[in-house]
Amino acid sequence: MVYLLFGNQSAMIKKQLKKLIKDFFDNGEENLIKIDGMNQSTTSIIDEGEQLSLLMDKKAIVYENSFFLTNSKTKNLPENNLDLLEKFLKNNREDLLIIFTVNYDSISNSNKIVKAIKQVGKIFELKNLDKNDWPVYVKKYFQNQKYLISDDAVEEMVKRCQGDLNIFLNESAKLLLYCENGKIEFKDVDLIVTIPLEENVFELTNEIYNQNKDKALKIYRDLTTNSVEVVSLISLICTSLIFMDQVVRLKKEKFSNDDIAKELGTTPGRIYMTLKNSKNLNSEKISQILEKLYELDKNIKHNSIDRFYGFEKFLMEI
Repeated sequence: MVYLLFGNQSAMIKKQLKKLIKDFFDNGEENLIKIDGMNQSTTSIIDEGEQLSLLMDKKAIVYENSFFLTNSKTKNLPENNLDLLEKFLKNNREDLLIIFTVNYDSISNSNKIVKAIKQVGKIFELKNLDKNDWPVYVKKYFQNQKYLISDDAVEEMVKRCQGDLNIFLNESAKLLLYCENGKIEFKDVDLIVTIPLEENVFELTNEIYNQNKDKALKIYRDLTTNSVEVVSLISLICTSLIFMDQVVRLKKEKFSNDDIAKELGTTPGRIYMTLKNSKNLNSEKISQILEKLYELDKNIKHNSIDRFYGFEKFLMEI
């Protein structure tokens, strides 16, 4: 049996891999060999496959980082004898499970090993969920855990996980431990699930622009509590301010929100929130804030000022 698992969601690949191995060994003891395709050639698959086990009648081989099956420009991969591998795979033994995995968004359909796997096995594409699929996935996930989750909690969960399955699974585990009554509501998500750094920076930038000192200071202190470095934070805020300036300029040119989103490679929702949360946006004010941040950054890097004191002083003077 031969499988290929590929896609840009490593958590989905791991989940599917675990299922295939579990089904192959019928929940019994596993005889599993893992090979790293970055360091070992596919000859290792053949060598392992031909070695008989005296203790078990089944063996599974997982060949990770199978970049040779993609059009990736990954360098320093070992040389592979694809003719030899193709011949070996076509034997398709019932006592041997071979699984190729690669965290990459596409495979090369012209590759002879990909063609061989299509003939004798199965290929799983494990890609990002579409934005319309996420609410359904979140709701079904908690239903499978015997939990009820409200619609507004689902919406907030999707927003905070930002399409990253690994983040979703980690945050969901925390939620399941916290909500012992089998119900998850918005207040639970708001309390337990971490707000993404990007969202915090976006909010902090808005408060700085709108000169809301107390709110800006609170967000900043929350971020530093979570080990966000001041210099990195300054860079992120500058990037966010430049984004705001681009939105302003494009809006003045009569671009629609959808067109601005396409131009800047973001979502119409982010454009809408930028225009809604930041009152009376103008380029001159943005430039003034950027100039102060650049000066602060320079002083911190030259040890002219303590980074924590300097940033809080900047917030107090906005």
